[in-house]
Amino acid sequence: LGYSLAGLTLAVVSTSTAFRIDSVTFCVSAAALALMHYRTPARVATLVAKSFQHEFQDGIRFLSGHRGLLVNTTMVVASAAGLGASYALTFLFAVQVLGGGTRAFGTFEAVIAAGYLVGSLALATLANRIPKGYAMTVGLMVMGASLALVAVAGGVWIACIPFAAFGLANAAALIAIDTYLQQAVPEGLRGRVFGVRFALTQGTYALSVLIGGALAGVFDVRVLFIVAGVLIAVPAVAGLFVRDIREA
Repeated sequence: LGYSLAGLTLAVVSTSTAFRIDSVTFCVSAAALALMHYRTPARVATLVAKSFQHEFQDGIRFLSGHRGLLVNTTMVVASAAGLGASYALTFLFAVQVLGGGTRAFGTFEAVIAAGYLVGSLALATLANRIPKGYAMTVGLMVMGASLALVAVAGGVWIACIPFAAFGLANAAALIAIDTYLQQAVPEGLRGRVFGVRFALTQGTYALSVLIGGALAGVFDVRVLFIVAGVLIAVPAVAGLFVRDIREA
């Protein structure tokens, strides 16, 4: 919903006004947090608190010793490289290639969000019928293919079709990946393992945003879109050949 509201806001007001509106939402979040009261959980964890370094190492040890999680993490981190680049490229594609300005970019963000919402609802309905392994791998492959189709789109509204498919597939892949993690990692180690995963994926994502934007000054944005799609899809294709992932 946030992406959709951002897209609609950019289509109506200026970018600076959109930032001001966005800042107000953080005030709402702060007020909500201020009204919260902490209650000690009925079942307190018995693990002894460790330093950040030791807890991070615990997460790495568990990941490296769990074949399925290790392969899944490698697949997701590799895909994050293409996903991060695609974010910067989407803006450049909307503004420079299609000449649609910030409104075109806002439209793309709204369409992706709508696809994500539909994909989330669909997966919630069909969750028991779709194996997680196929949901995460096929979802990533469709995301990569969608970006390749965006690269050949000749207009804003035509590009909205693969962008919607991208959002839908993103929901399927992300929900399946998160569910797999919840089931594979013991409760007492989830914070450590999730912390390691977050550092790896978000670090890769942030770096790829910078690299994708920099490369756009040298290479054609459409070509880079195809490369980003390949970076997302190829790790998922490789994951299909790993039994721990395929049968997750």
